[in-house]
Amino acid sequence: MNTTMTPQQLLTDSEIVYNHAQVQNAMDDVALNISQELGNAEPVVLAVMGGAVYFAGQLLAKLTFPLHFDYVQASRYGMQTSGAELIWKVEPPLNVQGRVVLILDDILDQGITLAAIKQKCLDMEAKQVKIAVL
Repeated sequence: MNTTMTPQQLLTDSEIVYNHAQVQNAMDDVALNISQELGNAEPVVLAVMGGAVYFAGQLLAKLTFPLHFDYVQASRYGMQTSGAELIWKVEPPLNVQGRVVLILDDILDQGITLAAIKQKCLDMEAKQVKIAVL
């Protein structure tokens, strides 16, 4: 018996936890908080690829202050469902040095990958690192 479900089957069998309006309202709140806290900092905003694509795209449209956007790609999962050693595919850019950095990600599981990305930015002498998760 084949227990592998297609993406369409997964979607069909899924339960909506938060609807579109609830997600948009939450993003509005996050954008407001970020604007209040980082609006004068001209931060480097790093999206964690590939999960943060939707979150970053939606959130960046709501931020109305100058920022520099880039991305990082690190994974502990690969094709597995449990974490292993962190593998960097794209490290933070050199321009984090002396800057405020905002890391965007889609899911906070155990926080190990985000903690490693934050630490890497601090090791690269970022002035401060903040994290926002959808």
